Amino acid sequence: MPRVARVVRPRLSEAQFLRQIQAAAQLLGYHCHHHWLSIHSAPGYPDLTLVREGRLLFIEAKTYLGRLTVHQEQWLDWLNHSAPGVEARVVRPKDWDTLMAWLKEGTPFE
Repeated sequence: MPRVARVVRPRLSEAQFLRQIQAAAQLLGYHCHHHWLSIHSAPGYPDLTLVREGRLLFIEAKTYLGRLTVHQEQWLDWLNHSAPGVEARVVRPKDWDTLMAWLKEGTPFE
């Protein structure tokens, strides 16, 4: 029986994925902030803060296998319940299409 070739996706590091998100968000008109050195900051604050036309978004980028810390979960929860129009999500490379729809059209990120 012939072997079937598998398509293997290259694994992105969290830093690579974060740069990809940031580049796409900027092309879509978002102002982006990434606090790259968080040594003296509160633990768990999301990786990216995005602002555009009445939207305030927070993104915690994770690899395929990356796990949220307790502090990251708390921040996402606090931000999601802070004010109307504020949304905070954890995203992974497998979520790319959903992420792009969320950024472009405000489609719910589920």
